[in-house]
Amino acid sequence: MNNNLNNKTENTSVDQTTGLIEKVNLLLKDKQYDEAIKTLDMIIESNPGHLKALSLKGDTLYEQERYNEAADCYDKIAAIDPAYLDGYVWNDIGSAFFNNGQYKKADAYYDRAIEVDPNLSWAWRNKGLVKQREGQNKAAIECYDKAIAIEPHYNDAFYDKGTVLFELGEGEEALSCFDEVIKLDPGYIWAWGMKARTLELLHRDEEALASYEKATELDAKDIITWNDKGNLFYKLKEYGKALACYNKVIELDPESTYGWSNKALALSLLDETNELPETYQKVVDLSEKAVISDPGNVSLWSDMGFAYEYLENYDRAEECFNKVLELDKDNTGAIKGRGLIYSEHKYDFAKALDATRKLIELEPDNLVNKLALVEDLIKCKKYDEALKVALDIVTKLDTERDGCMVRYFIFASNILMGNTQQAGKALGDFFQYYTQLPPNFIIHKGLWVFNGLVKFLGEKSIHLQYSFMLLTLIDLMQGKIKAADLTFGQIISNFQVAP
Repeated sequence: MNNNLNNKTENTSVDQTTGLIEKVNLLLKDKQYDEAIKTLDMIIESNPGHLKALSLKGDTLYEQERYNEAADCYDKIAAIDPAYLDGYVWNDIGSAFFNNGQYKKADAYYDRAIEVDPNLSWAWRNKGLVKQREGQNKAAIECYDKAIAIEPHYNDAFYDKGTVLFELGEGEEALSCFDEVIKLDPGYIWAWGMKARTLELLHRDEEALASYEKATELDAKDIITWNDKGNLFYKLKEYGKALACYNKVIELDPESTYGWSNKALALSLLDETNELPETYQKVVDLSEKAVISDPGNVSLWSDMGFAYEYLENYDRAEECFNKVLELDKDNTGAIKGRGLIYSEHKYDFAKALDATRKLIELEPDNLVNKLALVEDLIKCKKYDEALKVALDIVTKLDTERDGCMVRYFIFASNILMGNTQQAGKALGDFFQYYTQLPPNFIIHKGLWVFNGLVKFLGEKSIHLQYSFMLLTLIDLMQGKIKAADLTFGQIISNFQVAP
């Protein structure tokens, strides 16, 4: 009698549980997740080891993006029956933690997935993503290689491996990975973009442009690729094409601070100054708004600094550059920007010189910085050192602008030191170089270098004839032929030692 009663009770309990599970399935179908969880909790309360209920609860919590609670359910299942859940479940919960930035937890669950199914290529690839995010590049590559060994046509694993190699500067190996991705899937947009960036790394710029073209053809709304394509055109001095790319970025995202900032740079080099005030003001407006929610964004502060400098708000520009250096003390762009404010607008030549020396410390092989050093040394009346640096780099500079400037500085240093014989020789060298330049050569009229020099020469007590020569050479290099005056030739031919 009692046995029959017990059997009946057990059967009733099983029937009730089965009915509740069916109810849960209907609730989930209607996306009534909270009600489904309440029902599952009733089952689990009466039977804490009910694997199906725990599994359904974990899946439901996962759908609600309650990943920690979902993981607790799966952990309870594993403690009861390690083989109940397949590797895909552990992989998915790992990915949920990865997407929330919880990389250590993600790694642990990917390991569980691999333990359950060592041939689960997805888990190996995802574990590689964790290692890459943690800066463990060698371990990341090993994980990607494992995924590829399991699944030889796994294009995502090839792509991710290529990005690590790119970060490591291994251009040829990275390019091989991206080519393999494109071979497996010619429509893999990101692979075309990364192939272009890798070709840039390898100085194969024309091929890079072709890859960027393919990337934007496949996805005309990818603003990052449009921006990078514009940057390559900018590097190649094709400023009109660069501007077109930056305009496309702005068309796709009118709030893009880097789109507006890069547009301003391109406009300034195209001499399209009418749009510049409005463009730089847009940079300021967007950046000021953006830094409220992202105060640690170095690029925003840097873009603002250069925009405010153009708009002649030098105090705010200096504040922005100071903020950049607070976040990144060796940021060369901010050091240079702040140095220019000191040199060309606030005329604090000592601070400008300190900034340039810091740049050279960070970039000892950068000849443009050494050219700036010569100028700052002249302004700080350190003529001997200025002349020494100028003579060291005069044959090493590779642009017409820089070649012209360094010869001007050699002449100026000698004049300011009173070395009239050497100054005469330097002037002859300047004109020999200058007359070989294209007839339409000018040093860009927006170049900041002359503002401080003109002020400096105006304050410096030197023979009027020499002062005239220096200022007239500045006019000449800026294409101000009329200002240079026809009589200049007579003065040069009659160059004499000052009394």
